[in-house]
Amino acid sequence: MTSFKNSAALTSIADDAFKNCKALGAIEIPSKVTSIGREAFHNCVSLKTAKVYPSEPPATYVSIFEYVSTGITGLRIMVPAESLNKNKSATGWSYYSTAIYALEE
Repeated sequence: MTSFKNSAALTSIADDAFKNCKALGAIEIPSKVTSIGREAFHNCVSLKTAKVYPSEPPATYVSIFEYVSTGITGLRIMVPAESLNKNKSATGWSYYSTAIYALEE
């Protein structure tokens, strides 16, 4: 699997859901997702882009993007512009604040 773009009905992503999916290069997290489990994208070494559409940062853990691409410097987490600061300071997300950018519409 090289990308993940799922149904708008998705509301959560389980612990370890994509762990070690080394070919995964991009993900799109639908706007209804309210939680992302521990190490959901752990060791997804090709992951470069994560588009996170919820206006409220999904509840998560610091470990969700451990060991992706070239570390957080190689990852771009794109979020709605109106929630950029919220995402940069939210629990679990603040660790990745330097990799969080506003979605380009």
